[in-house]
Amino acid sequence: MIILFCQAFFKFILLLLLFCFVTSVSADTTYKQGVIAKGVTDVYVRKCASSHCDRILSDTGSKISISYPRAFEIIGEEGNFYKIRLQYSGFWYEGFITKGNSSISFVDVKEYKISDSLITEYINKGFPESYARNLAVLKSVHPTWEFMPYNVNATFDEVVAGETRYVNLNLINGSNETLRSTEDGAYSDGKWITFEGGWYAASKQTIKFYLDPRNFLNDERVFMFEELAYKESIHTEELVQTMLRGTFMEGNTFYYNDSNEKVEVSYARTFMDSAKKNGVSPVHLVARAIQEQGTRGSVLSSGDNAEYPGYYNFFNINASGKTQADIIRSGLAYAKKKNWNSPYAAIVDGGNLLSRYVTEYKQSTLYLQKFDLAGETYYSTQYMQNVRAPYSESFNYYEGYYDNGLIDTGFIFSIPVFKGDMPTLTTLDVNYNEDNTLASLSVTGCNLMPSFTSSATNYTCYISKDVNKVTVNATATNVNAKVEGIGEKTLDNDETKLDVVVTSASGDKKTYTILIQKREEILYSPDEVLSNLQINIKNNYISRFDENIDASSFISQINLNYPTMIAEISENKILSTGMTLKLKGNGEKTYTIVIYGDNNGDGNIDIVDLLKVQKDILGVNKLTDGYREAADVNKDGVVDKLDYLAVLRDYYGYKKIVQ
Repeated sequence: MIILFCQAFFKFILLLLLFCFVTSVSADTTYKQGVIAKGVTDVYVRKCASSHCDRILSDTGSKISISYPRAFEIIGEEGNFYKIRLQYSGFWYEGFITKGNSSISFVDVKEYKISDSLITEYINKGFPESYARNLAVLKSVHPTWEFMPYNVNATFDEVVAGETRYVNLNLINGSNETLRSTEDGAYSDGKWITFEGGWYAASKQTIKFYLDPRNFLNDERVFMFEELAYKESIHTEELVQTMLRGTFMEGNTFYYNDSNEKVEVSYARTFMDSAKKNGVSPVHLVARAIQEQGTRGSVLSSGDNAEYPGYYNFFNINASGKTQADIIRSGLAYAKKKNWNSPYAAIVDGGNLLSRYVTEYKQSTLYLQKFDLAGETYYSTQYMQNVRAPYSESFNYYEGYYDNGLIDTGFIFSIPVFKGDMPTLTTLDVNYNEDNTLASLSVTGCNLMPSFTSSATNYTCYISKDVNKVTVNATATNVNAKVEGIGEKTLDNDETKLDVVVTSASGDKKTYTILIQKREEILYSPDEVLSNLQINIKNNYISRFDENIDASSFISQINLNYPTMIAEISENKILSTGMTLKLKGNGEKTYTIVIYGDNNGDGNIDIVDLLKVQKDILGVNKLTDGYREAADVNKDGVVDKLDYLAVLRDYYGYKKIVQ
């Protein structure tokens, strides 16, 4: 009996130990990484495991192919094909690539065990669980890498609100319209507003994606979190030369010595000199120059501009404006002011500004230079406007390190961690697109008031008593959004409310409401006249006038369109802040004119306006009435340093204030 009991007890213990062992092992997972082999280029990514299958298209319609040293996860195999998961232009794709041919393997493959204990280690270190597995993968692949949490004193949603507070904080280029914002100042009358020649305000969905560190915890993009200080053991001239390969900076350039003699020097040495002098990574300097100038260079790096011959600006410092010509002119004017009369001078001295962002502003990673989450005040000193810049520049870092055999050097990555909970998912996928705005809205025979803008959701219009039917026409900005409530509508009563509901691809709804009122005779009130002329009305302040329009021209517009309305403006000159407009017809009303940025009422935006904003912020001489409204350039209800910066940019010609 005792023997049987012992045998049973022994089996129980054995089963318990076996259960524990199996449970422990099952917690570990496998990660298989593929890297395109050296010398291999243009490997097509296809929809299925056959060379006859169609190639997968990117978000802009181009066929995806990958070359050395692109990295990706291998999630399966079919014959001579790997099934892979790849990040390309920010989007994630799954597809198939060939393993190679009879003479060469196209892919270097390695398999790693990802232990549950390593994931737990990163959670205990202060990283959210949603970060931890990807960090564990990176650590397993690169044991010498270290990851430190960079604690952000705000929630993710609070930072999104800060980053979307002004539409020009985050810009994007390219043909993919789903990535663009439809907010006020970014989109008007069914068209996107262009910033600085081919750039548009990024949508909130796009900003969320590029703000979320979890999307970039992979080999190719994690370098946006690398500390940017100069490290002698890592940053060699050979590394820099590799990064310059295939660009216009691959060879030599020059500088002028103290005797004004032209001295030849390699670009690689130039970037190294800048790095050592300024204490900033030469990889960072090279990546930034390539980001700004492209691989072939531009007018700003050629020295042969007709207006500013012999001057160079490799980092596009202070280069801004509405057009490409404005950008070039302002950038080279600054180069002349700084006496950057050689590429060497522009790179070495220009690197000092990049160094200031790293040391003085504490923006010690590419990520922090885009999203300013350093110091006590966030968002105010962001070096980059391009929301994708850290994404694209980080690959340049990865490529250079990989090609030089430095990929497994002891890098330190500082990765932002936000207060509170993170969203479950952030993505650029059109199926999650949040845009629920209209590009157009109209009612037959009925003028909407105010005039249609995508962000305004409540409208009134008047129609004759004898009209019993109207047709509502509306078009969604995003082709994946659904519009309900359009078509022919019957007007049974003197007042009819119609709702047009837009549902975004992500399921978010927005309702545009039109109140249609029947009248014996349609007479427009002063507010209605201004709304029809697309003038903004806010607490009897009126704005959004054409640039440099004078009083007589604006009165002529009113008289031409509304002959029964009498208009009077207090002064016969260019419309300026503080002037008044009186309208008398179907009612009488007086308005104060506001030209944003014109804080002293002279019709110009100049140094006086800048000083007035500064004094208001300091509390020395507070602005009042229409002048205070004009100083609130970003229209957020507060006059602060962001308004000061907007006036400063307009004054120096970098960026015009949007009225």
